[in-house]
Amino acid sequence: MWMSNTGYLRLWVKLPNGTRRKELYHRYVYNNTYGVIPEGYEVHHLDGNILNNTPENLVAIPVDIHDLFHSTGNIELLIPYILLREILKLEA
Repeated sequence: MWMSNTGYLRLWVKLPNGTRRKELYHRYVYNNTYGVIPEGYEVHHLDGNILNNTPENLVAIPVDIHDLFHSTGNIELLIPYILLREILKLEA
């Protein structure tokens, strides 16, 4: 694992065909905790600390909502996605 030039942790992930690819660590943690990240979604760090990659701190949200949150700071935009994450955790 290493830190990218943007400050995010990255790691190599081995694929079923034996090849490897780079992946952002927070996306890896989310995938392995809650399941596949839907296309068009980003994984957001709830506390704003991009090094805090605990599952409880991560939520998948649509890119447009993610951008809107960062431009407004309106935490209420994230509530439906946090609730969905909890449902996914129960099903895992």
